[in-house]
Amino acid sequence: MLLIREQVDITIVTRGYTPDSFGNSVKRLQADRTDQVALRDVLGSSTFDVVYDNICYTPQEAEDAVLLFEGRTGKYIVTSSLSVYPFGESPKKESDFDPYIYPLRESYPPKGDYAEGKRIVEAVMFKKSPFAVAAVRFPIVLGHDDYTRRLHFHVEHVQQGIPLGIPNLNARMSFISSDERPLFSPGSVIPIWKDR
Repeated sequence: MLLIREQVDITIVTRGYTPDSFGNSVKRLQADRTDQVALRDVLGSSTFDVVYDNICYTPQEAEDAVLLFEGRTGKYIVTSSLSVYPFGESPKKESDFDPYIYPLRESYPPKGDYAEGKRIVEAVMFKKSPFAVAAVRFPIVLGHDDYTRRLHFHVEHVQQGIPLGIPNLNARMSFISSDERPLFSPGSVIPIWKDR
């Protein structure tokens, strides 16, 4: 909502399945990001100061984004995950995962392990993009709009007396509220740009 309050010119591109509450404050385009022809057509000759990509899950989607937004933007923010870091109890530092040295493969499986997918997404974006890229590495996001129903899953299991499979009861986990996410939310995270 911060950008809307500041009357920033915002365009959102979605498949159009989920309604939003932004009213006439944003321009809406409809396309499926996995259909590159449709996405290119709907974007036309549009250019953007910043692209915020909240749904880049596969390396192929990252490769497609690099090609599609070349010459269309100067800055690109990709939503990543704390899952890019190796498991362990020690506090994590940003440098614990460096996408610039992470190996890329000759070909990518269509869908795979979430954490590995996000590592390769970052590697593709940082190594191949002709524009500045930032990755926002969120922890587990919970909130009223959490379509994954992660928290609901656990609460419902407890309510129904169904066992939960938690391998390490003492593990530390990081959470944020969905209201803390950037772009349309108050309390936005400001990414640090990593220019080429």
